[in-house]
Amino acid sequence: MFPGHEDIYNFPNYMPDGKSILFMAANEGKNGYDYDVYRLDLGTGAIERLTKGNSYATDLRVFADGKAGVFLKWRSDSHATPVTSELYLLDVQSHNVTPLKVSGLE
Repeated sequence: MFPGHEDIYNFPNYMPDGKSILFMAANEGKNGYDYDVYRLDLGTGAIERLTKGNSYATDLRVFADGKAGVFLKWRSDSHATPVTSELYLLDVQSHNVTPLKVSGLE
């Protein structure tokens, strides 16, 4: 986690298998915090990192079948203020992260 700071955890999702929780946590990144996705095994307490280098990311939601999740990655302006976000799909098994293009909103 981010050295010298209290741990920052957010967006916990209880997995449908009843054995784990997916959540986001802050880590030291290139330009401050990176918010990556982790899996906590409730039986052993083991933690597995599923993503790396997300920068500022929020709002992790896991699909009902537990096979995928979606979250937002934010882009910041020159003052480090988040100004735009993009949806990303996480394959829980392979750990692949891919952008989801949204069109048609006005």
